[in-house]
Amino acid sequence: MNSNQMNKNLKWFFLSFVLAIFLLSNWVIGSLCLPFLYKYRPDPHPTFEQAAERQLLSMDAIIKRSAPASLSVFVGSSAALNAIDEDAIRGVWKGYRDLPLVPVNFGTTGLLAYELLMLRDKLLSPKVKVVVYLYNSFSFSDNLYSSVYTMRWNTAEFVRMADRRILRSTPNSAIAEAIMRELFFVYRYKTFLS
Repeated sequence: MNSNQMNKNLKWFFLSFVLAIFLLSNWVIGSLCLPFLYKYRPDPHPTFEQAAERQLLSMDAIIKRSAPASLSVFVGSSAALNAIDEDAIRGVWKGYRDLPLVPVNFGTTGLLAYELLMLRDKLLSPKVKVVVYLYNSFSFSDNLYSSVYTMRWNTAEFVRMADRRILRSTPNSAIAEAIMRELFFVYRYKTFLS
C-alpha cells in the first residue's frame, strides 16, 4: 500500500472514530443534560421555533422520568396544548382506583397529523400506554410545516411517507438539518445550549 492510500485510510479511520465517539457520547450527554435543560428552560415568551423545541424537550424529559406503561398521552396541535388540563383529568381519574395512568399533555404547536409518524419514538415508547390524538381541521394538511418539521423529525418515517412532490419541495439543507437534529442531542436542543 502506498503512502497516499495509507494517509487516506487513516483519515477515514480517524473521522469514523470521532463520529462514533460523538454518537456514543450523544446518549450520555442527553441523559445528563435533559433534566437540567428541562428544569431551567429559558425565555417565557419564546419564538414559534423555540416553543416547538421546548415542547419536544418536555416530551423527552417526561418520558425519561416516567414509570413503564404509565402514561396516557394527549397529543395534538396547539388546540390540544392549550385545552388539555392534566390536573383536571388526574382529579377525575382519582375516583377510578384501577386506572394507574398519568395524563400528560403532549400538545405541540403546529402539529399536523402526518407528524405523528415523526414522533413515533415518543408516542410508542414503552412508558406510554395510551395515546389520544385530538384533531381539528388544521391537522390534515398535506404540506410540510416548514417552521418546525425539522425539529420533529424521524428519517425512516420521512423516507417512507415522502412522495416526489414533497422531496422536490424540501430543500436539501432542511433535510440535512433535520437529520442532524435527530442524531445529535446537542444540535437538537441548540436553542437551549447556546
